Amino acid sequence: LEQIERQMELLGNLPHDIIEVRLDYFESLEKTFLQKAFELVRNMEKETAVLATFRTKAEGGEREMTAAEYESLYVWLLEEKLADAIDVELFMGEEVCKRLVEKAREQEICTIFSNHDFHKTPEEEEMKQRLRRMKELGAEVVKLAVMPNSMEDVYRLLSVTSEIKEEIQSPVITMSMGKEGMISRLIGESTGSCLTFGAGKKASAPGQISADKLKEVLEIIHTPMG
Repeated sequence: LEQIERQMELLGNLPHDIIEVRLDYFESLEKTFLQKAFELVRNMEKETAVLATFRTKAEGGEREMTAAEYESLYVWLLEEKLADAIDVELFMGEEVCKRLVEKAREQEICTIFSNHDFHKTPEEEEMKQRLRRMKELGAEVVKLAVMPNSMEDVYRLLSVTSEIKEEIQSPVITMSMGKEGMISRLIGESTGSCLTFGAGKKASAPGQISADKLKEVLEIIHTPMG
């Protein structure tokens, strides 16, 4: 809890609109501890939306978890209303996704469905199909992160973002990871991505830059010319 408090104090000096709490970084997932952790976050950031995420090792996270354990953790988080939104991995299984969407709707909590490919950038139709499926399963926001092997892969991801946003009429978050993909974190909104992630003390994904530097670049992009 002391480490979380220090992280929150650091965050207080950084620009941010949403706080993502990465549960897979916690040493303990004991419920009493989690209650105290989220209470601490809420007390220090009363007006800021909180996104709760458990990222599995298969999708770039810090630890493994079975589908049953994963669902149980999120159901408890939803019942306790500890967060304003949850991030659910598409490949955790469609039935798990459906049940969590239903539970989240009961609690009036937003659902983000996500998929992370740390090996490649799939073909355009495959990327679109994953995002379509998230929407079909009931996600309010859909998210896809992929690893480029060339700048052409980055451009393909940006193109898919623009096309799928118009098709599914839903908020979309996309990013190309790593050094080559960093540009997608800065200009993603130009093709329809609605959210980008910046790091506080330590990056949680390849190519993620610090929140303060990210804000500087976004302010330059948003500055009217002339």
